[in-house]
Amino acid sequence: MEIESQPQQRFFELLSSSIPANFSLVDVLCDSLNLTEASAYRRIKGDTPLRFDEIITLCNQFGISFDQFIHEKPGNQGVNFQNLGIKQSPPDLKNYLKILLELIRSSKGGSQYLYAAKDVPVFHLFQYPELTAFKLFFWRKSNFDDPGLRQTKFSLAQYLEDYQEEIAIARQIALLYGQFSVVEIWNEETTSSYFKQILYYLQAQLFEDPNDARILCDQLVEMYQHILEEATTGYKTMPGSTDRLGPYHLYKNDLVVIDNAIHIQYEGKSTVFTTYNLINYLATEDTAFCEEVHGWLARLISKSDAISQHTEKERNRFFTQIFRRSDKVYREVLAQIE
Repeated sequence: MEIESQPQQRFFELLSSSIPANFSLVDVLCDSLNLTEASAYRRIKGDTPLRFDEIITLCNQFGISFDQFIHEKPGNQGVNFQNLGIKQSPPDLKNYLKILLELIRSSKGGSQYLYAAKDVPVFHLFQYPELTAFKLFFWRKSNFDDPGLRQTKFSLAQYLEDYQEEIAIARQIALLYGQFSVVEIWNEETTSSYFKQILYYLQAQLFEDPNDARILCDQLVEMYQHILEEATTGYKTMPGSTDRLGPYHLYKNDLVVIDNAIHIQYEGKSTVFTTYNLINYLATEDTAFCEEVHGWLARLISKSDAISQHTEKERNRFFTQIFRRSDKVYREVLAQIE
């Protein structure tokens, strides 16, 4: 009986792009499906069809979505995404951070991150325990409406204690992110959201101790000062350390409203992440989609002003605007406290 092997060949093409570079497709089939080499080769050539249970095993093991083959039609340009979001309530932020940590670990080895940032990437925030504690509380209370926090105010001392494990994982994430080659694209609105969140909590009387708002503002200013230093040297560092990590390039774009989009390239592969519901991620390795996003980011960079390294005039102008806006919010915070 003649076998229609075209979908199976496309499946193997997708599988080949999902396995480590030092693994052969034959070895993967033999190990994952307990096949002989001869049986593996017959499936690769299309002489033997993959069984449904074999397809499920391979999809689960290598994170492949089979939907594209089920719904495939001529001219269909659908893109399959993996949902990496928090689905339960109350949200398990520790597990969310562990997943994010493993995702970043999996892209190590000469990786380059292109990041169009609607908000300052949370990886910068994760370098500061106090800011991390507030952000985790904000996500749970204001983004996910955690029933357990509806009547609870934020206490910096309490949640630095309660979120010790989460803060430690977040710091690992920040350190890993710092080791990659990173290109970030900001605009004038990128830096505003964190201060606004602090000010809102203060005005809504959601701080147990209003002085915590001042402490958080101080750390935000410290964070932006640190990013300025990184942009000046062209390398990422951890606060309090002079050890250079990965290359860092910062651009400012005033032309378009930026959505959070991350393109990661490593070992000849590409992955695109986009956010929804503030912190949840959708991820895809779809080749055409990744190429399209990479092209958009490249065009965005070509229409942006470089802030890093040798562009001292633009860099100072940009960060002066950031510190002026920060000072304005800071004065509002102090006025509320007094």
